[in-house]
This record gives sequence, structure tokens and C-alpha cells, in this order.
Amino acid sequence: MGRLVLCSKREDFYNICNYSDEYFVSSSENHGEFGYLKTYSKLRIQTRNCYKSNLGFAAGTGTFIYRDCKDVEALRLILEDFNGEPNSIRNKIVGSYCLVISKNEKVYVFVDASSTYNVFYSLTEGNIIATNTYYHIAKALPSLHIDGELYVAEWLHRTILEKTIVHEIKKITGTIMLVYENYMWHVKEIGYPEQVCTNDFIGKVTSMFQAFPNLFQRNSIFLTGGQDSRLSLALLLKLGIKPRVYYGVGNSSDTSTKENDKAIVDEISKKYSLEERLMNWNDTDKENIDTYLHKYGELFTVYYMNKNFIYEFENKIETDFICFGYFGEVYRTIESIDKYGKNKFTLADYIDELYLVGTERYFKNNSYQDYRKKIYDLHLIACENKGLNPSSLTKDDFQTLNTIYRQRWDTVVNNFANIFFYSAPLFGEFELVSYAEKQPYLNKKNSRFQMQCIEKLDKELLTIPFFSHIREKTLNKDTLELLEKHSLAATYKETIRNIVKSPMLLHYLKHIYYYFVNDLKGLQEINNERQRKSILKQNWDINRIPILKDKLDFDLIIDFMEMRDIKRLQLLQFLINDIEKK
Repeated sequence: MGRLVLCSKREDFYNICNYSDEYFVSSSENHGEFGYLKTYSKLRIQTRNCYKSNLGFAAGTGTFIYRDCKDVEALRLILEDFNGEPNSIRNKIVGSYCLVISKNEKVYVFVDASSTYNVFYSLTEGNIIATNTYYHIAKALPSLHIDGELYVAEWLHRTILEKTIVHEIKKITGTIMLVYENYMWHVKEIGYPEQVCTNDFIGKVTSMFQAFPNLFQRNSIFLTGGQDSRLSLALLLKLGIKPRVYYGVGNSSDTSTKENDKAIVDEISKKYSLEERLMNWNDTDKENIDTYLHKYGELFTVYYMNKNFIYEFENKIETDFICFGYFGEVYRTIESIDKYGKNKFTLADYIDELYLVGTERYFKNNSYQDYRKKIYDLHLIACENKGLNPSSLTKDDFQTLNTIYRQRWDTVVNNFANIFFYSAPLFGEFELVSYAEKQPYLNKKNSRFQMQCIEKLDKELLTIPFFSHIREKTLNKDTLELLEKHSLAATYKETIRNIVKSPMLLHYLKHIYYYFVNDLKGLQEINNERQRKSILKQNWDINRIPILKDKLDFDLIIDFMEMRDIKRLQLLQFLINDIEKK
């Protein structure tokens, strides 16, 4: 259940399978009038992901639980129950997945309603090419067009909805399915499943995952000292699961690990007698970058292609199921909207004052307006899909828009983990997210709703301090609000970053900040970054990014952006160059 390849044409099929066969083990293969389908097992655990009978077949990749069953037994039940309407069974499936069902002379392909599992496709004249990474589809296309604005969006924020940086390739979202009928493939709108979550939210959450203790013998969690992963841990503990705790230790700004953070993880692990294992996330070179790209496609950018991070998954992490804190932000407010001065605003305000704030200065030749229009138009579609009025938005609406962003940003590591083990964002289930989105802003302010959830799942977790986004926080036990400890340095840090025009002055102020908060790791990071940026200015050939050369000011990017953001742009540059050279 690590990967799938679906193609109408034999040549396309073998082109893409050539990449997969080198690194993955095939677990099933089907062919017929619809074309060719091949699925691959997960890399670290054995999985069975195809069931065949006289009804047809059902194949699945990712992680899916149906009627308290997984793998082939779940697929058997899905095939028997499926009536041609995905939502009739999606509201009973838990997980992050893609299903391919052949029944009644038709073939159906769809993903989870929250769009957490990545499957991309290119559809031309009824012919399909589909797999888990847009990179591998692009390598099979005879010609393609790179969208410059979406290239920038993928770098700065990741693209949203069905878009990718390649015009000819789209993502299967939770509102569509691919269908083969009448000798051709086409796209069909299916909408969202019925939302049936009642006010007993915690009861719904626990019943949804009640089968997990019996389905997975070894469970793990990536834990930090913050609030989002603690929400996931609270659910596991409520289910009677004592997961192994993994914590990454890095030496660069690629990872936000701090001594305060680890101390809290240690305290949680000790209090609940959880086995804790440290992971090596130290920065690495980028040698053999093409091997990682060919194997993982665009997922090779995970933690900025940190080979130590990838090695942990490939060789050291031992588990059946692993989870993270992703989608936890849906259950609270975030700093940008808390500080925002308007209670009512337009979509244009949202784009200019929240979503794209601080990015305009990195553009040149008036190209920012083209980029802004692309982003605005995509969010206009998102508003229409979600029933929001773009002329009159509120802070209650903000989370709905922010969730659309999270659906692509928060799912990267989950999709990467799904290649090796079972993995799903526990609080990313469509029904749960829909309920959380409807919580009023004031109920989620200062993480109140999130803390209420943790209290009902395992209230003892609230007795342990929080260290979130590199800041200490304290819990008001009476109101269940998580409040930031007052720090003048932290308050003005982001403001100063956006207004200072001199790189030297910015570096000096950062130095003062980390010295003031006694962050030795931060001091080491900024000194290392300064050296790297000096070398980068001399060696980075921007002519190798012709589509962006006239859009972006690379000198300003190097001067003011974090090194991890620059690394990500370099990785995307390598990906695009590889695609275009064919």
C-alpha cells in the first residue's frame, strides 16, 4: 500500500513502473479494457492491498479502516458494499487513502474526503495516467507546461485545491472521482459525504478509532512539547494505546527542536511510561539527490531532503502505525488571525494582509500582481466550494480557508510516512474537521477548544507544560486557555523581520534576540546560515530557473529568507530541471 500506478496505455504504464519497480515490491496487478493497474507494498511492513472476486476487484493504497478491518479484508467488504457512489462508504472509512474499485463494468478511483492522500492524474482524450507523485507523471508526458505562478505558490505555501505546478497534471481531491465507462476515463463530481458529527465530539472521535488497538500491534507518534501532537497522543491514550515516542534532534533551522521542547517530551514519556527514541535529524549534504528524486518524486523535499530524516524511515523507525500532530491547528486559532485587527474582512484583505503578507518584496518587474491574481482566483473558487461570501468574511470563516491550505501543507510527511507504514492524520478526518471548522472563533481562541478536547481525552496531559512554536505557554486551568508567556523579544520578532531593510542589521538583531533568550542553538544556526548565504550568492546560478528569473529578486531572497526556504526553492529547481530535460 505504498504506491499505485494506473495508465490507459501500456507504454505510459511501463515508463512509470520502471521507476517504481527499482525501489518498491509489487503487491498486485490488474489489467483490462480500462488499462493497467499496479500496486506496491509498503517498504517496511508487509501489506495486502487487492481483493478479487466474481464481482470485480478492489485495490487500495495508503491507510484505510472499514468496518473495523484493514487491508484485504477491508477491501473485500468495500467491494461487496460499493454501489457506485463513493460517499455511501467514505463516511464509514477512516484513514488517508486511495481506492480503485472495478465493479459492474466500470472502474472508480477516489481518495478520502479530506484529500489527505496524494494521487495525481493527467487525463487526455479519455486516456489516464495516475500515480502518487506528479513528478513521475510529468516524466511520462510527451510535453508539458510549467505554471510560473504555481511554481512560486508550491515553494512559498504549496498549491491548493487540485492544482500542481504542471498545467497538465491535477490532484484527485475529495470532491471528485475518476471513472472508466463507455471505453474512456472521465472526471465526475461527487461532493462531500454527509456530515453527521453530533455535539458529542469526543464520543465520535473515540468510536471512530475504536478498532486501532486490535488492528495495529506497534503504534508510534512523533511528539513535541507543543499542543497539536499532544492532541493526537491524548486520543491514543484514551484508546488504551501506549505508543512509542519518536523525537527528532537536529542541528539547523530545518528542525525547530529546542532543549525546552525535548524536556517536555521526556516528561510526558516518563509520566506515561512510554518508550522514547531519539532520531538523528542533523543537516546533511545533497549528494545523490537524483536517486531520492527518482524514488520519492516531489516527496524528496521532506525536511529539505534531509537524508538523515529519510534514513530513519528507511531503516530505523520500527512501527506498524505512526501519527503526528498534523491538522491540530484546525482545533485552535493561530497567531496571525489572533493578531488581525479586523473582525470582518474581504477575500482581498485575507490575501493581502494574511496569506501573502511579507512576500511582495521578493518579486520584481510587477510580477507580484500576476502571482497575487492567481492566488486570489484559487481562493475565490475555494470560497464558492465552501459556501463563503468573499465580500464578507469573519474570523469564524478564517479556519475554513486555513484548512484548505493545511490540506496540502500538513499532509506531506503523512504521505511520506504512508510509503513505509500505516499513517493517517487522526484529527484530519473529514467529519471531525468539518465539526471543528464550525466552532466559533472565540471558542478556539487561545486553544480553548483544543484544550477542552485534550481534557476529555486525558486530562493529566494538561498538567505538563507546553512549549509551542519555540515559545513557552501556560494553561489557565479555569478557562482552559493556553496563554503565551509575555516576551517583549518574541512579540516584536516577526515585525522586525518584515520591516528591516539591511541584511547585516537583521543578522545583528537576530543575534541579539537569541542571546537575549539564551538560545545557543539559535545562535549557532544564524551564524551557519550567514556563511552558507555568502557562499550561495557566489555559486547559485539563477539562470537555471528561467521561468522565475524575471519574476523573483534572488538577492533579496538570499538576504532575508530563512535558509530552509531557500533550500526548498533549490530542491524544486532541481525537480523542474529534471522534468524538463526528459
